[in-house]
Amino acid sequence: MTRRTHHAARNIGRSPSPTHLADAQFTGVSAFLDFLAELPAAEWLAIGLADAVEPHTDAILEATLSDQNLQVDAWFARDAVETLAFVASHSLPLAARRAPCTMTNARVAAERAALAILARPWLAATDLATLLAPFRGRPLVGVSRAPRRSDPPSLALNGRRR
Repeated sequence: MTRRTHHAARNIGRSPSPTHLADAQFTGVSAFLDFLAELPAAEWLAIGLADAVEPHTDAILEATLSDQNLQVDAWFARDAVETLAFVASHSLPLAARRAPCTMTNARVAAERAALAILARPWLAATDLATLLAPFRGRPLVGVSRAPRRSDPPSLALNGRRR
């Protein structure tokens, strides 16, 4: 874990919620945060230009987090993503910072992806694929796992099934 993500991410999985995260979930979110920490600012901008997630998928994600008592872990994940987005945005040229909507969109997409990794065991494969879509084609270390039979081909990232 990089220095940037260590402080913010170390609390994920340590919340007092009755649902304790599996090591794979904690490792997945932490690795995704490491991925974001190394992501160049130009990639953040490219992600910010991607299509927005449907409100229905957002509602499913939020309901899943609530149903599984993952709100505190989700808060820590959101905080870590917001910190990383802030650092990335301040490495952009001033002209790019004058259009903050793109970075906001990228931060929201990164939050959704981190939360999807956190809630992965309870999400349908199609919802997971939708939430991870802005990162398709990028090497996501945070979502590695053995493929499930229920995974659609759309979860193939960089030619590998996740």
